[in-house]
Amino acid sequence: MNLNFNRLFFCALMCAATGPLSAGAAVDALRSAAVSGETAAAIPPDVQLPAALALTESRGVWVDKSDLYKGKEYLLAALDQLKAANLNTLYLPIWHKGWVTYPGSAYAPADPDMAKVDVKLMSWLIDEAHKRGFMVQAWTEYGFGTYHTPNALTDPSRGAILDKRPELTSVDKDGRPYEHIPEWGYFYSMCPVNQASQDIVIALFTEALKVLPFDALNLDRMRFANANFCFCDHCKKKFREDTGYELDSSIFDDPERLASWRAWRKAQVTAFVGRLRAAVKDARPGMPVTAAVWYDTELDNMGQDWPAWLRKGYLDFAVPMVYWSGNDATVDGSAGLAPARGKVGVGISAADCPKEEVARQVRHARAKKMGGVAFWYLNPLLGMADYLKAEVFPTPAQPYAGTRAAKVK
Repeated sequence: MNLNFNRLFFCALMCAATGPLSAGAAVDALRSAAVSGETAAAIPPDVQLPAALALTESRGVWVDKSDLYKGKEYLLAALDQLKAANLNTLYLPIWHKGWVTYPGSAYAPADPDMAKVDVKLMSWLIDEAHKRGFMVQAWTEYGFGTYHTPNALTDPSRGAILDKRPELTSVDKDGRPYEHIPEWGYFYSMCPVNQASQDIVIALFTEALKVLPFDALNLDRMRFANANFCFCDHCKKKFREDTGYELDSSIFDDPERLASWRAWRKAQVTAFVGRLRAAVKDARPGMPVTAAVWYDTELDNMGQDWPAWLRKGYLDFAVPMVYWSGNDATVDGSAGLAPARGKVGVGISAADCPKEEVARQVRHARAKKMGGVAFWYLNPLLGMADYLKAEVFPTPAQPYAGTRAAKVK
């Protein structure tokens, strides 16, 4: 053990003995003592910190629906491997492709593929995760999205919600009711500005929080589909009422009107997130709200002003998804937008980056004093979990959701 750590560890122990406030200062001292900006990795793996001094760092992984479909035996083994690798947070999907992942919803049908495994798989999985000490967050994967199909020409559905309420469909500048991503297919979504859409989303998400014992809510796709949305009749009317401007495809040729529209879009989504946060507080008082978000250069395009969500207290922790190698400049730019570095983590793709690069990105996040990391997604992460434990997660850490060490059920 190096002399620098010996000295600081002794001081930290002395501080911890004097009370919780001093213990908190000791944690900060241990963080700042890290070699080359690395916090948890600076503590030798043979040192067991007292509970009051355990480092707080979000180490999460999004569990994809494809992971859930692999069944209970796979999931139990995955939980044990993640626990052994000193991860501490799971993001479990509650809403994707127009389906929910739990039975009995009043707002959307249950995922039929989930039912093939176990209709109550989600409640079972949360219970098993809690037994192992994980913080478990309800991941709202599809957000305002309602349906995905590989071919909109042969599949006329927009999902159960929009099939009943087609007037809520988000429309692009050319009048198309979907976002088409050639390699993936067609994605339908509700207009984020329409209060009826917002009410459905709030009801759906708070329903999941009431019926399942999650520890936090993890938002996703709280935004417009892309830079060309939304040009539905509701948006046209409201934009005209709010700004005096007309909303049509010519807006992209008018810098002044375009700037007004981009600011307006962000304001609409921010106001919605405020409504959602209030509803979460009513449904589950004290529950943290986190979010998977776009990185710094895309906020105007997506209408997603997550730094404002943090400043206003609507959000506790943001995780910009920066899913490529050599992403330091984007990570730094995104972290710099947060009101405090501890309020932002970084989303790292285990599916797109080799293990060495993943470990390097964890070290970089620590050097920038960010609040943690989240990995996309479970299956590829398992293939490098042992390596990451040895390289960057040699000791456990308390889970974190932007406000405090998480209280796990």
